[in-house]
Amino acid sequence: MRELTVAELAQDAEREFCTAFGYALRATSRQTFGESSYRGGFKLVLAHNAGSCDVVYSDMEVEVRLNGKEIFGAKVHVGFESNMFSREHLREYLPRIAASAAAESKARR
Repeated sequence: MRELTVAELAQDAEREFCTAFGYALRATSRQTFGESSYRGGFKLVLAHNAGSCDVVYSDMEVEVRLNGKEIFGAKVHVGFESNMFSREHLREYLPRIAASAAAESKARR
């Protein structure tokens, strides 16, 4: 089985977050780094009418900030025991991570 690339995971994350937020988000930036390292990952910047959403995957951790406030990460990971995901497992959890972040953003309004 072929290992997923960081670029593929970033593309999947963009799709899942745009879907979870009801297509109110659009990508303004997508950066990948450290493809050959387990610490590698990506940073997505997604814009919406009320600001921006940053999705960062690095060192096997996922962090999502909406207008600078954590909505998924080390302190907030509703429905998960932590915010750590290996590359081979991140893809399957992206829909749930995005849904958790979207629900948390709505709860904070």
